[in-house]
Amino acid sequence: MRILVLGGSVFLGRAFVTEALARGHEVTVFNRGRSGPDLPGTVTVRGDRHNAADLAALVERAPGPDRAWEAVIDTSGQQPHAVATSARLLREHASHYVFVSSVHAFARWPDRPVDEDSPLHDCPADSPPGLPFSTALKAGCERSVLEQFGTDRSTVLNCGLLIGPHESIGRLPWWLERTARGGRVLAPGRPDLPIQLVDARDFAAFGLDLGNAASAAGS
Repeated sequence: MRILVLGGSVFLGRAFVTEALARGHEVTVFNRGRSGPDLPGTVTVRGDRHNAADLAALVERAPGPDRAWEAVIDTSGQQPHAVATSARLLREHASHYVFVSSVHAFARWPDRPVDEDSPLHDCPADSPPGLPFSTALKAGCERSVLEQFGTDRSTVLNCGLLIGPHESIGRLPWWLERTARGGRVLAPGRPDLPIQLVDARDFAAFGLDLGNAASAAGS
């Protein structure tokens, strides 16, 4: 497939690119070039997803005579306005949009168990740009994707706690570095309380499987 990854240089985005290249896909990455080096073998387009002109230039680099990708993998969407802008411009240049959301998008999490049918936070798709961070923003991002691509041309992945190579969040590295320093370590919660962690590489493989199946079904 021809795949566009919005992001692609660190952590989960890098895991998606690594897996896609290993499967023989043609991968375009779109990012600012500030967070980390892009993997060899990708077509790199520099730009800021908050800038409509940069996104328009990205569309000009779309591959093939139809100037389109089979799938877009969006691992970097944090603001509904930015996600809406990218989805709107890519709607005619991509068959399927895979958006990486979060369990934070669900209004009842973590107080109650949630599934794909659980209600989302009340955050509209047309939220203004530059909003301060909140867990509700991912819900607005999901609505932005659905408004532009619909349910038949989009996949939303609500990930939990991700760990793995090139982690940029600092969750696992903090604990590894603190433990390496030695001494008594204050740990939160009950020692017997289970926690579910997801390897970013497994998550990327799962996302690509879904994207590939959806693209094949729509072709």
